[in-house]
Amino acid sequence: MKKVALFSSLVLIVTCAICFGACTTECDHANAVVTVVEPDCTNEGYNMNECPDCGYVWHDTFVPANPEQHVYGWIDHVDATCTEEGYDYYVCAWCGVEKTETLEISDHSFGEWVVVEETTCSHLGYEERVCSGCGLVERQDATELLEHTWGEPEVVEPTCSKKGSETRVCTACGEEKVDILKKLPHTYGETQTKKPTCTEHGKVYEICSVCGDEHILAYLATDGHKYGEWSVSVDQTCEEKGVEKRECTVEGCGHVDTRPIDEHTYVETVKAPTCGSVGYTEHKCEDCGYAYITDYLPAIGHLFGEWYDVEDIEDLERRDCECGHFEVRTKE
Repeated sequence: MKKVALFSSLVLIVTCAICFGACTTECDHANAVVTVVEPDCTNEGYNMNECPDCGYVWHDTFVPANPEQHVYGWIDHVDATCTEEGYDYYVCAWCGVEKTETLEISDHSFGEWVVVEETTCSHLGYEERVCSGCGLVERQDATELLEHTWGEPEVVEPTCSKKGSETRVCTACGEEKVDILKKLPHTYGETQTKKPTCTEHGKVYEICSVCGDEHILAYLATDGHKYGEWSVSVDQTCEEKGVEKRECTVEGCGHVDTRPIDEHTYVETVKAPTCGSVGYTEHKCEDCGYAYITDYLPAIGHLFGEWYDVEDIEDLERRDCECGHFEVRTKE
C-alpha cells in the first residue's frame, strides 16, 4: 500500500509540472480531449483534459473516492468437482481487500453403462456406471425378464375318459409350462334297452366303445307286482287271526304278499317312485285309518344331462336333472 501511494504522489507532481510548464504559451485549448478517470476505493475520480495543440494537461470535475469500488486482480483459482465446491480468489490492487467467488459443485462425470449381471428369463440383472471424478457407482436394475425359450412339447394325448396335456420346458431356465387338452368325445355304440322287472327299473342306454362309459338316455319305470286274488293261507281261529296271501303273476317273479285277516276295509294307494324318492303301495282302512305299506319300489334315479362349464367359476362344471336337481364337480 505504501508503494501505491508513493507512486500516485509522483504522478501528481509530474502532472502539475507539465501543466505549469505548458501554460506559459498562449492557447485557447479549443481542441482539448477529455478522459474520464473513475474513482476507486482509495483514489478520487476526475476528468483529465489534454490539449493536442499545446500539450497542456489539467484535471477538473473531481469525484470523491468510493470505498465500494475496488479494483480486483485475480490471484488464484480452484476448480469445482462433483464432491467439493471450487472458488476464484481476488485481491483489490489499491486497498488489499480480498474477495472469494464460490463455484458450485459440478455434475458427476459418469462413464458408459456396463452390464454387471445379465438379465435372463428367470432373473433380473443390472448394469453400473462409475464417476471418473469421485468413483461413485450408479446402479440401474432391469425391469423386464427375457422371454422363455420353450422346447418341443411333450404330449400326453387325451381320451374320452381322461384329459391330455402338452408340457414344454424352457431350455434356458428349466421352467415348465403345461397346457391341458380337453377330453375327447365318447364313441357311443347302438342304443340298448334293459326291461324293467317288478322290483327294478329298466333303462335305455348306450355304451362307449373306447372306455365303456354308460350313457343313460331314459329310465323305464317298473309297474310293480301284478298280484292275483287274495287266498287264505292260515285259517283264523278264536285265538289268532288268520293270514291271507296273494302271489305276483309276472313270470319268474314269485313274490308273495301277505296280510292278516281282520275286519279292516282297506283302500290301496300306489305312490310312483321319482328321481330321489322310493315308491310304495299304501293300504289304509277307510273306516279307522289304520294303514300299512307294501311293495316298495326303488327311486328312479336322476337322469342327468351332459357336463358343462359353470359361468365365472374356473375349473368347475355342472350337470342337471329334469327334476331340478344338479351336481357339480372339479374338472379333471
